[in-house]
Amino acid sequence: MNYFTDGMRIFLDYIDRQFKKNPDYIPHPLIRAFVCAHQGIDNLEEGKCTLGVSQDGDDSNSGESYSVVLEKGKNSYSVKDIRHIGLNRLISIEHMMSIFRLQIHIDRYCGNELKVDEALNILNELVSEPKFQAVGDRWREARDYFITALKEGKIHLPDDPNLRAGMLSITMNMDWYDYPSDVRSLIGAFLPSLNSSDDRCFTVTFPKNNKIEKHILFSLLNQHWVMRYETESRSENDDEDKKGT
Repeated sequence: MNYFTDGMRIFLDYIDRQFKKNPDYIPHPLIRAFVCAHQGIDNLEEGKCTLGVSQDGDDSNSGESYSVVLEKGKNSYSVKDIRHIGLNRLISIEHMMSIFRLQIHIDRYCGNELKVDEALNILNELVSEPKFQAVGDRWREARDYFITALKEGKIHLPDDPNLRAGMLSITMNMDWYDYPSDVRSLIGAFLPSLNSSDDRCFTVTFPKNNKIEKHILFSLLNQHWVMRYETESRSENDDEDKKGT
């Protein structure tokens, strides 16, 4: 028994049912690339490979393209390569599976949007550390912490005139959701520093009563994986440095 092949067969059956229920159904482009590669697998000889490439996306799926290479086995197949084409970045099977699982989760909700708390609960079911959190009512804490750290010279802003203009437009009486979005993101990033148990959290600065478009969840999930890849890469480099000494 090949659990991966059997699991993928169940998932692809699910995707096929979604297409039959809704001809306009558009799953994530990585899923489309996997489906494309899988369509040719049965006609291959053992040891041969098939390639699937997703078309450019649209606003509903972040405009990303992926490729998947599958290799035919005796009674199964294996994944040889998963790649984000635009970034030319290899993707792990675990990353791919989290995207597949996210697609199933969001398909349970009608429309193109989810409540913020629903979205974050879904993401946190799919990932290990770092987790996701909403800034919520703690935005004043994050703002005050950021201002203090900035005055003490602990923060150095990037040389971005638009960001600086946005910072200068803020007043202490301004509501959090009137802040420019890039400024909210910058300040929100300091929220985990206020709580030691949240040191490795992603802070989402959407209004708590607002909704998040479904395709943004895939972007947030990919940001989580980019951080993990970078952390693993630094760890590997540190290990190599230790060996060198």
